[in-house]
Amino acid sequence: MAELLDDIGTYLVAQSVGTLYVAGLSSSSVAIYLGMMREENDRNVTLIELPGLPPTETMGDSTAPIYATHRLQVLCRHVAEDYVNALALANQVYDALVLVANETINGTYYLKVSATQTPTLLEWDDEHRAVFACTYLVVRG
Repeated sequence: MAELLDDIGTYLVAQSVGTLYVAGLSSSSVAIYLGMMREENDRNVTLIELPGLPPTETMGDSTAPIYATHRLQVLCRHVAEDYVNALALANQVYDALVLVANETINGTYYLKVSATQTPTLLEWDDEHRAVFACTYLVVRG
């Protein structure tokens, strides 16, 4: 089974949200970081896996669980003092992820991605860039 962050990152690239981060990525591109936000690109989406919920079991202790429920935090940042575009980026990610249902991504079946809230301002960083956060429950088999 592929890793959650790799799958969601690949999905967001396919939805034209941005490009998976590689060293030297143009600062005009939205960088998608897996696991940790970096300073290199002002415009970025960071995917962070958080502790999830207990797996879904259907046939008792004699079989493996059929679904795992993960929790995913997405952070979105834009250029300095640009609240509007940072929020727009967070909403673009939100609009893409909440449409995931009964879909296979990178060979892994995704039952549903559900937001636990709408994108919310988390902080203004040291460079005066707005950082928005949204958390999702991701159910996959």
